[in-house]
This record gives sequence, structure tokens and C-alpha cells, in this order.
Amino acid sequence: MDSAASITREDILKQFPIKVELHVHLEGAVRLETILDLGRQKKIDLPAGTVDELKKYVCVYKASDLTKALENFYIFGPTFAGYHEGVYRVAYEFCEDAAKQGVRYSEVRYSPHFLSNSLGVQTYAASTGGSYTPRDVVTSVNQGLADGGKKFGVTVRSILCCVRHHPEWSYLVVELCKEFAAQGVVAMDIAGPEIGSIVTDTDQSLHLAAYKKANTLGVKCIAHAGEVGPAEMVRMSVYDYGARRVGHGYRCEEDEELFQRVVKDGVHFETCPISSLKTGGAPNGLDKHPIVKMAKDGASFSINSDDPTLFDNTLSDDYICALKMGLTKQDIVKSIFNAVKASFASDAEKQQLFAELQAAYGDQ
Repeated sequence: MDSAASITREDILKQFPIKVELHVHLEGAVRLETILDLGRQKKIDLPAGTVDELKKYVCVYKASDLTKALENFYIFGPTFAGYHEGVYRVAYEFCEDAAKQGVRYSEVRYSPHFLSNSLGVQTYAASTGGSYTPRDVVTSVNQGLADGGKKFGVTVRSILCCVRHHPEWSYLVVELCKEFAAQGVVAMDIAGPEIGSIVTDTDQSLHLAAYKKANTLGVKCIAHAGEVGPAEMVRMSVYDYGARRVGHGYRCEEDEELFQRVVKDGVHFETCPISSLKTGGAPNGLDKHPIVKMAKDGASFSINSDDPTLFDNTLSDDYICALKMGLTKQDIVKSIFNAVKASFASDAEKQQLFAELQAAYGDQ
């Protein structure tokens, strides 16, 4: 393995030819070229007309507050949210981009309400008086992922997201997860601000009720937790919400007893190295990064890209970042195997993935 300081994306693709990705947001994995193209087609105002210029408005390059970083979605989201053609294209192109990174299996997440224009931002559908429901969104995404997956040789399942400061959406998310389970929707997630005045105690109780319903219906559950919020968010997500996986989870390590309990119980951490450095998830930077402790203590974790549009990254970049943090090649290989184990793929799909991984990396 070359030194982490000099390793390139091409090196990563050669040394890690097969990958599995579990934590990436569809809304945050849109090509900048597509944003510009759809914006022109639908006559949606954007702050820039070239990719390089658009990056200045959309991408986060310096450490930023998570909530502030997420506001960038309002700049480019209107170009594809609110109508079938835009959402379908984003889903289809996601498959091609995943395949280029050597991803064989992925679980991409999104908010059906955000993509349906439930936030009321100006979109093509809104400007023409059209109606495009969260259920329509799931249908569009499923079609895009199915067609793109077949074309580019990658299996992509989807996860539907609740949004913390919109608890009124959560029951429908549960219902859509159940309704579309046979069409590739494999789990329910919750994302958005963990703490602060934007999320009330009432919101939390409503989400808890939705998660209890999901568990009753057999819908698999995961949750963003402990990214910038306290360790208590991880405890609540795992032991109250019934989450089988935790998105990020870095702050769980601030409570050693809880961290060891979660590790012992086999909870999987979906880590995102680059985004953790840019959203406050890892306040110590590369030095003593939480992912290193996860590897050292035998936690189950995977490496993921989170929001490539926001952070101008690829999954290969996150592998490079993990190496710079101090992870070894073997740590990363193990994380790929762990991703398969923690995935919501079928038993047959897991068996095939393990066979491919063993052929590429040997037995683990």
C-alpha cells in the first residue's frame, strides 16, 4: 500500500475493486452537470452557469455547522425535486456513478417528501401546477434504480427517510416502506438536525411512535444519531427506536459504557470520513478520529460517501481519508465485509457478495 499521503483515486480502485456502500443520500449524490442541465430545461434560476462556479455555492470545503451545510440543498434541490423525469434521472445516474466506484451493492436513502416538493420550494411541477406525491417519488426512484442497476451491473436498494423537524411526515414514510418492500425499499431512516430549537420534544415523541409502528409492521429501522448530537441520541435510536444501524454515531464514544454496549450488541456504524470532518462530527479532525477507535475496539462499521454533491467527494476519496486517519488496508477490507453483513440484502444477494469479496480480498 502506498503512503496515505500519496495514494490516488486510481490506486483505491485497483486495491479495493469491489465495494459496498450503505450510507449515501440520493438528494446529495446528484451530478453538478445534471443540476445545470435540469435547471436550464426547467428555467430554474441557479447562482452559476458552470460546474466550477456552481461548486462555490453548493460544495462545502471547510468545516461547517451541519445545519448550515444542509441548507445548500435548497439551492440545487428544485432542479430535480417535484417531477418524475428529474427524480428518475437522478436515480438512474446514481447507479452509473456507483458502478464507476466499484460499488457492487448500495443502499441509497432519500426523503420522499423532499423529492415531492413537500417543502414548497419552487420546482417545475409547482410552477406548472402539477402534483407529484411522495408515493410518486418512490415509484420514480424505484424505476430509475431498477433501470440503472440493470444497465450498469450494480444492485441498489433504497431507504426512506423521516425528517426530524417534520414529524407529520413519518407515518406515511412507514406506510411507504411497507407498501414498496417488494420493489426494493429495504428500511426506514430518520435524518435532519439532532439537537436545537428546530427539533422539539413533541417531534421526538411522534417519531418514536412512528418507529414503534414500523417495528410492529416488520419494517427494518436505522437512524442518523450521534453525528453532532450527544451520545444519548445513539442510545435512544438503538434502544428506543429499534435501529439496527446508526448513521455516523461518532459522539457515541463520549459515553464509553454506552459505546461498548452498542459494540457488544452488534450495532453497525455507517461512517462517512470526509463529511465528518466538514460538519463537526469529528471535532478532533484526523487526530484521534472516532473511526480509528471503532476499528481498534472491533466495532462493526462501514465507510461511505454521505453527500458527494455537497462535499465534492467520491467513495474512493473517503477510503483515502480513512487511510490518512490511520486505518489499515485490512481495516478497510473488514469494513466492506461488515457492510455486507449489516446490509438489508437478501440471503442470496449476501451469499453472492461474500463470494465476490472473498475472490477479491481472501477469506475474512
